[in-house]
Amino acid sequence: MSAPVYLACLIAPFFINPLPAVCLVGMLLFIYGWYKTRQTRLHYEEQILRLTEEKEKAERQRRETEKEKQEAVQEAQRLTHRMLGLVDQLQLLAGQEVITADWAAEQVSWKETPEQERKSDQTILDALATETRRILIVDDNTEIRRYVAALFTEQFTVYEAQSGEEALTLARQFQPDIIISDVFMQGMTGIDLCKIIKDDNALGHIPVILLSGSVAADTRLQGVEGGADDYITKPFDKDLLVARVTALIKSKNNLQKYFYNEITLQQNPLKVSAEYKAFLDNCIAIVEAHLDDAQFTIQTLAHELGMSYSKMNKKIKAVCGQPANAFVRFIRLRKAAELFINSNYNINETAYQVGIGDIKHFREHFTRLFGMKPSEYIEKYRKNLGKQYNINEKILPRSVT
Repeated sequence: MSAPVYLACLIAPFFINPLPAVCLVGMLLFIYGWYKTRQTRLHYEEQILRLTEEKEKAERQRRETEKEKQEAVQEAQRLTHRMLGLVDQLQLLAGQEVITADWAAEQVSWKETPEQERKSDQTILDALATETRRILIVDDNTEIRRYVAALFTEQFTVYEAQSGEEALTLARQFQPDIIISDVFMQGMTGIDLCKIIKDDNALGHIPVILLSGSVAADTRLQGVEGGADDYITKPFDKDLLVARVTALIKSKNNLQKYFYNEITLQQNPLKVSAEYKAFLDNCIAIVEAHLDDAQFTIQTLAHELGMSYSKMNKKIKAVCGQPANAFVRFIRLRKAAELFINSNYNINETAYQVGIGDIKHFREHFTRLFGMKPSEYIEKYRKNLGKQYNINEKILPRSVT
């Protein structure tokens, strides 16, 4: 039988009765649909499995990264504590820098030299008035932290920390002018952070404002006992927070300006608390009484003030923003200015009178503090006292004539 005839015989029954053909086609379509659905389901399951594996891998990497980050923060804190310990030791040694014994003992004849190529465009007082202020915002809630930070971006360089541990690292690195911290955070609380800051020799002068959603009296009491300079409950008025920050910064700024006015013998219209005024007057009197004492150190100053070295250094940093050795040097230079005005000592003699034996060192620091070289200061003040400048006359009677 030929192929065409065979094919005709095969399909003839379907033309006579089409029902079996319809059933066959339907069955084939069902099988095809089931196959496509199964393939699609398998495709989705493969994708889900792959994405699950990728998610688990990403989670492992995140946990490893967090662990490494935490270990890095802990290591940084360990190194920072170690560094600060060395800095304290260095400051103890640096106290020797401000006594006569550590500078050359031999006489150095002073001779006017050409003005140095490197000149400061501003005196220390000018720099104090124009320096950029720094603020540290601490909160583990990202939205609240960024909201608070946005309130100060125009007036401050803003640093953000999402934990107390990170805040300590940033505070030691950048020495902010003020810190705002939430009270309730995971790990270290804001109250714990405040206590650590206030007990830290290098950070204790920084004002701290605590923010809390709790109105409980005991929480506020803990904040005050921890040394907080202010305590504000949430929700807070943004204008109130800005006003509190401004007041604390102004108080700190006025205190430092008062110090520089006193050190540079200027009229001093600023008012400070009796506590700080007495502290500064005592420091000046003690340092001036030991100008010729080769054994005088910063520890001697603390002892005569009746204070621990740590407490004294924190108070000094609050007054002038400088460590104790620089503070003592400022008082010595202040005395030098008095001698330039009220005596006939030359520059070399004056430097030795105030306990500074390195004439180059003396000239450079005097120029930076008073904005003019010692020779210029003598010319303007000794010959024209009271004509061009307003000198604080209350200070002059202390001078040696």
